[in-house]
Amino acid sequence: MKLVLFFCFISWSFFMQLCAQKKFTIVYESNICTTLDSLDKPIPITITSTVYSTLVINDSVSYCWPGFSPQRDNAIKSPLGSRFYWHSTYTNTKSRIAVDQAEPYGNPKYRIREAWGEINWEPLNGVKQILNYTCKKARWMNTKDSVIVWYTEELPPLFGPSVFRGLPGTILEFIYYGPVNINHTSAIKIKPEADKIVEPTDGKLISREFLMERIKRLQ
Repeated sequence: MKLVLFFCFISWSFFMQLCAQKKFTIVYESNICTTLDSLDKPIPITITSTVYSTLVINDSVSYCWPGFSPQRDNAIKSPLGSRFYWHSTYTNTKSRIAVDQAEPYGNPKYRIREAWGEINWEPLNGVKQILNYTCKKARWMNTKDSVIVWYTEELPPLFGPSVFRGLPGTILEFIYYGPVNINHTSAIKIKPEADKIVEPTDGKLISREFLMERIKRLQ
């Protein structure tokens, strides 16, 4: 009887440890392409079209930033969000607030702080393994573009790279079908650790509409 209780205690402790683990660092590889092969793998436009991004999850907040190497950019310092970094995204799943930082064409540093909109994901059939995590499939689409994602419920819910989030797990892969190109992004490394994250405050606070208009004028 004591042996049974001991194993029950060990199993419960292990389960609680897994539930409490909400600190992860995920590195993604992205390829911009014009088509996919028969295995849904991207055919890059050029050899320089591969970019990387890192998503750090620390309890109820996350911070995601792009880079041209799977290694950490020296400009990224802890706590994450304490310094301006172009095209970075901060999310808070408790307050449902997202903060994007942008510096279009070398112009002044901008910051957008807004409630993150809900994405009407459509569940799809299909299960596959990504880095030993079991992932489910979902889709979002409109008249101009669409995205298919693979997410795992073995990692914290609601998180994902870039603007894709809101599912009952963390998104580990997506294929974005845009009007011109296709973006295929997939996790290549996951570590059970995370730096401290703070909400970014650097950059002139603007609306997303202002940023889009600014980019149009600069193009």
